[in-house]
Amino acid sequence: MNDETKPFSGTGSRGETPNLYAPVEPGSDMSTHLAGGPPTRPEDRGRANLVLFLGLLSLFMCGPLGIVAWIMANADLKKIRDGVLSPRQASTLKIGRALGIAGTVVFVVSIVFIATLLQRGITGLGGWTETSPLPPEQIVFAGEWTGKKGTLIRIRPDGSGDFRSGRASVTGGKVRIDKEHLSIGLMGISKSWHIDVPPHLEEGTWQMKLDGELFVRKAEGLTV
Repeated sequence: MNDETKPFSGTGSRGETPNLYAPVEPGSDMSTHLAGGPPTRPEDRGRANLVLFLGLLSLFMCGPLGIVAWIMANADLKKIRDGVLSPRQASTLKIGRALGIAGTVVFVVSIVFIATLLQRGITGLGGWTETSPLPPEQIVFAGEWTGKKGTLIRIRPDGSGDFRSGRASVTGGKVRIDKEHLSIGLMGISKSWHIDVPPHLEEGTWQMKLDGELFVRKAEGLTV
């Protein structure tokens, strides 16, 4: 008798004979009954979309989210390699991880750049805010000066000063005086006047003329 005419032996691939006549519970899968157990397959429940979303946010809103996307993507990709998760989400996870890495790099570079700017700004700010006492030849400028056009100037012996002119004003600024100009400034806001006539005593009052405006110094508390 040849192989084609042999009757079905009823043996499995491993020589085991499945019990074809064992009772099958209602609602059960016949293929599962014959195979000897339920087939296992990777799960599709991954976090690929979340990783992609976090990676995008890290580029535009919050850099630390890139680190989270990076870590989550690596964890899920490892599960794919281990056969726990379905490989269909691998490409999305890799894109999200790349975006997370880019967002992390941008965040770190931004922090370093801002810190450098702040350090340089604070270092350079001293030249604009630190005052030095007026030299003896300029102490005559110290006092509170009121202009005929409404400008108010206060100059202190320690080299600080205030001014109010129209809508512009500065309090606690640095005073600079040379032969022709007087200026008071603070943090980029400054006002400069041309010294037409330096401070001098006239008819019992101290006066000076800046930019064509006559100023009279308040008499109290003067040191000349």
